[in-house]
Amino acid sequence: MVASLNAILAAHKLTQAEAARLLGVNQPKVSALKGYKLEGFSVERLMHFATALEHDVVIEVQAPPPAAGRGSRGQVFVRGVVAKGAARVMVVGTA
Repeated sequence: MVASLNAILAAHKLTQAEAARLLGVNQPKVSALKGYKLEGFSVERLMHFATALEHDVVIEVQAPPPAAGRGSRGQVFVRGVVAKGAARVMVVGTA
């Protein structure tokens, strides 16, 4: 998710100060985000950043495929797509 956020920021060619204003944080927080120093960043906060940057966050929960069999543990997949100025972060989890 952070990789997608950093790609969005890079695509918008924002300075850290401009990004901080958009995200509602100070510049050192943007620097930490860009440096993948994620202490203090919850998933909820990262999702807020994505929506502040006018992007969607999609979370989908689904059953595992029949081939997985009963009792198999679910998996969590995170995909970030940045194309033509738009990004979508999709977290897919099964349990």
